Amino acid sequence: YKAVKHINLDLCKIAGAHAADGTINKNFFSIIEQYEESIEAFNKWIENVFGVKYKINKISNKEYKISFHSGIITRYLKNIFNFSDGEKVYIVKEPETIKCLPLKFRKAFTLGVLTFEAGVGMKHQVEFCVASEDFKNSISDILKECNLKHTSMKKICYNTYRLWSNVLTKEQNKEWLNLFEKNTEKWYKLHENLYGYKGKINNINHSMKILNY
Repeated sequence: YKAVKHINLDLCKIAGAHAADGTINKNFFSIIEQYEESIEAFNKWIENVFGVKYKINKISNKEYKISFHSGIITRYLKNIFNFSDGEKVYIVKEPETIKCLPLKFRKAFTLGVLTFEAGVGMKHQVEFCVASEDFKNSISDILKECNLKHTSMKKICYNTYRLWSNVLTKEQNKEWLNLFEKNTEKWYKLHENLYGYKGKINNINHSMKILNY
């Protein structure tokens, strides 16, 4: 592993992805996501920061997973960013070590979060729904600093907290695009909303997969 001496943007993205979907159990780490492109992006961030690359496992027709034992990587997540072992869905929040940094680092954290946790719906809105109010509030604060218009709600059904963008104008769409990792599923949805569909359909199965998404 590379010895990482300073917090960088990719490390903040890793922290964001973990806050959204990762799990730590002692020195074991795992992250599961329905879109393979997001998992591939996470693997690239790990490679950029630590110099290692992990195998991506397809665990169902709709989920992909990276898991590994690493006392080094988990130590960064626990000791630098203060993430805890085990279940964190109700207590997860933006790490204080990122919150006090310049906006570009908080935006990188948000990119990691939204690439894994957000949704882009048929109404061309970005939606974010979590069980931790602190987590939702931090993301809302970062969006405000980025001048991204959105609505933030208190607790709704099933003890979750939600925020969502306004219907996206062209300029707002461009700004939201910067908060998703390039060439991932939700980035493509926003890109196509802005510039039109540029893809090519190879066969009927490919078209059905896209329509299902």
